[in-house]
Amino acid sequence: MAQLCTNRPEGFGPMSRLSPHLPTQCFFDAVLAPMPTWIFLFSLPTMVVVSWRRRRGRPSNHDYPRSSPYPSGSAGNAQRRYPTTNRQSAGTLLKRLLPSLGYYGAVAVILLMQSVEIVQLKRASLGVGLLPFVYVGAVVAALLRVTEGLGGGRAFFSKTLSPFWVASIFLWTGSAAVTATKTIGLVTGLGLSGTLNSRDETPYPVVHQFVDLVILTAFYALAAAGEAGMTVLRAKKRKMAARNDTIEEDAVQLRESFANTPPFTTTITNNK
Repeated sequence: MAQLCTNRPEGFGPMSRLSPHLPTQCFFDAVLAPMPTWIFLFSLPTMVVVSWRRRRGRPSNHDYPRSSPYPSGSAGNAQRRYPTTNRQSAGTLLKRLLPSLGYYGAVAVILLMQSVEIVQLKRASLGVGLLPFVYVGAVVAALLRVTEGLGGGRAFFSKTLSPFWVASIFLWTGSAAVTATKTIGLVTGLGLSGTLNSRDETPYPVVHQFVDLVILTAFYALAAAGEAGMTVLRAKKRKMAARNDTIEEDAVQLRESFANTPPFTTTITNNK
């Protein structure tokens, strides 16, 4: 750990001598800050297995059981014969895009502010610990969101929460909690300014790092909220789409039943 952090006045051990009951800044940078990323990455193989097993247990889109009352291919016929329009107002479209824009914007700010902290720590010859591993977790979580869990989340969006989103929400929430605790330890242990350890004359004063960490904490929380919000919105969207498919299939079945019914004939008998 001493090789990952240099010139740290509070030492390299787990507990700080300057900030009681809190770990050292080196322990945060080398162990605690990347820990949510490590847990997130190690959980992904389990998430893949759970996703695969759930996909095997669920029918694919328009793959109905044999006991279904719908005729074969009715869903496809509904889409071909009776196409639906998805015209949406600008307000509705903006409402749907806001969570995505907020989420990916938050991820971009997290990567930017983490880069600022790493560069400034290196300039001040303080060591960066294992902070670069934070990039891996942020990028992988964003890719899972873009690809909907590499396609695994689509099979069970409507009724259950995808394990990928659970892992991603844990990543953002855990990172926010660790960064907030690190900020408290920074202020209580080193002091913002005017103290012996506030690094006022160095390239990276404590007050500057404090601002960076506050921004990081806020955007970690925003990413967690965006992840949860998009998960709920997509679940509602898929549930509504499934309901609309059922309505269309009922309409197709009704039309086909009328088409197969022989026309009514009226016989007029003249009584003489």
